[in-house]
Amino acid sequence: MQFSENLQLLRKKNNMTQEQLAEHLQVSRQAVSKWEAAQSYPEMENLLEICSLFSCDLDMLVRGDVEKDMVEDTAQYDRFYNQFSVATAGGVALIILGLAAFLWMEESSETLAYLCFLPCLTIGLFLFVLFGIRKEYFEKQHPQIVDFYTDAQRQQFGQWFAIAMASSVTLLILGVLLMQFLELQVSEDRASAGFMLLVAAASWIFIYFGLQKEKYNVEGYNRRHQPDVSNAAKKVETICGGILLAAAAVFLAIGILSDSWSPAWVVFPIGGIACGIVSIVLKGRQ
Repeated sequence: MQFSENLQLLRKKNNMTQEQLAEHLQVSRQAVSKWEAAQSYPEMENLLEICSLFSCDLDMLVRGDVEKDMVEDTAQYDRFYNQFSVATAGGVALIILGLAAFLWMEESSETLAYLCFLPCLTIGLFLFVLFGIRKEYFEKQHPQIVDFYTDAQRQQFGQWFAIAMASSVTLLILGVLLMQFLELQVSEDRASAGFMLLVAAASWIFIYFGLQKEKYNVEGYNRRHQPDVSNAAKKVETICGGILLAAAAVFLAIGILSDSWSPAWVVFPIGGIACGIVSIVLKGRQ
């Protein structure tokens, strides 16, 4: 492909007009128009600035096939977000399952209980850190993605999303009922372990489908990574990550120190509400 075609594709991929690109490069709109019409060629300084702006190398811009590269980006985007959704949801569920195992085994052997819980906690945290780093790296390498999902795909996912949310709520209600039933048969800790098993399943469903919903919002992904967009989205991610980590720490502290696992889980919906408030406040300032 020619430079003129590559430039036009990159500009449209990043949702920029000729006027906006010209403003970034401090040239006239007519100059950009001539570049895209193959009537003139930019100076090396402008070429390097275009490469920096659109996160591409000079060889790709001048002689490469940007359209082919964009198709590869979309395939990588879908594959990465599927992996990220599974790993993140799995990490949360694994930690909760570890808590369930701890509560069940504690009566028999406290040592065995910790041997069950600590590996689950370690692997869960490892998944968070690993895929958090991979997500940041992926977004730097692919700041803009072509929206390739069809309306039919989004509609089909919307149906599955509604079923998933209803299922996660149902599992939580069943978990409470199961805990009440088990308290008549076994100790309170083991009843709480039964409750935590269903919480783990509900959490996996809720987080997985929540992240999949984010995956289909390609427009939002691209908007977050535009060069002139506020960094409010990154602030929201950072603050919410801290809130949820604090919620997990409070949950563990209450459970371990006071042996009150059942009421301690309320810190998570409180953390979720706090994240929602932070998101509304920060994004409302854009």
